[in-house]
Amino acid sequence: MSAKVQAVFIDLGDTLIRTKQEIVADICKVIGNNRNKPLEQFEYLTAFQSEWNKRQKPLDKELIKSVISPKDEVLYWNNFFVSLLTNLDIHTDREAIAKNLAIIHSDAHSFECFDDVHSVLTDLKTRGLKLGGGVQCLSIGGENYKLAEFKTIF
Repeated sequence: MSAKVQAVFIDLGDTLIRTKQEIVADICKVIGNNRNKPLEQFEYLTAFQSEWNKRQKPLDKELIKSVISPKDEVLYWNNFFVSLLTNLDIHTDREAIAKNLAIIHSDAHSFECFDDVHSVLTDLKTRGLKLGGGVQCLSIGGENYKLAEFKTIF
C-alpha cells in the first residue's frame, strides 16, 4: 500500500536560496587575484561544498547548533573560510579575506532564491501539500526566510 504524500519539508540553504551570483563572481575574482590564477565559480562552489561536507560529522553538527547569535555566526563562517582558503592555496591575506567572506555569509541580504522557487512552492501548495522549511540553526536563517517572502507560501 502506498502512502499519499501530505507534506514536504525543505532545507533553506542551497535548496531554496543561494549566495547571489554577483557576490560569488566577486569572491572568485578576489581569490583568483590573490593566488595569481583565475578561480572559476564551479571550482569555488565545489570547494565550498567540500568544506561544508567535512563539517557534517556529529561534533560539527553540535558546533553549528551552538551558533545562536550574529557574532557566533561570523566566527563560525570565519573558521569555515580560513579552512576553505587554505584548501585553495591562499596564504597571503587569508585571515582578512576569510573575515570579509564571513561577514558576507552572515548577511541575509547576500542571498537570493533559485529561479522558479516561488512558482514551484506555490504549485505544491495549490496541490494541497503542507510545506515547511528550515535551516541548520544559523542565526540568519530566520532573516533569510523573511527576505525570501516565504511567509506567504509556508
